[in-house]
Amino acid sequence: MKNANWSNYDKDSLDFIYKESTKMLEETFKSFRESSNKSYIALAVYSGMISYCFKEIVQRNISLSSLPYIITAAGSVAAIILLWSNLMPKKMTLAGTEPSKLIHPFFEQESIKDNQLKEMIITKIIDHDKAISENITQVVTRSKRFRQSVVTFLILLFLSLTLTLI
Repeated sequence: MKNANWSNYDKDSLDFIYKESTKMLEETFKSFRESSNKSYIALAVYSGMISYCFKEIVQRNISLSSLPYIITAAGSVAAIILLWSNLMPKKMTLAGTEPSKLIHPFFEQESIKDNQLKEMIITKIIDHDKAISENITQVVTRSKRFRQSVVTFLILLFLSLTLTLI
């Protein structure tokens, strides 16, 4: 993006690039929200499983027959620990610009006064490019954590089911 030759683009082309980058930025927000929603649903499932397992462990007086429930509860706790970062607020780069970034001495220079709007659009496109990259990194990281959480939970759940059958 830094090596782009902006003089090769007219205002209409820049408007098109800006609109498309805005759409992509909005998609990163949707993905982030979906990731958060899945994480909260998983938290509810894991918490419910911990409650159920705790009830079973107490009813069985922490005997050998409660081992599968202890393993399942441990798996749920481990899954919550892996998922915890997804439940905390994260900074996403938002669409829009602070006025101080656009009302700036750079845009008041005589040499660009004729192309002031074009320069502002270019600035926004560059900002969008950076924001999209940062947001995608956040979404990918959150998705990996969610996946690790589910896999950990399922492995320990299947282990406890196997012990139950033995």
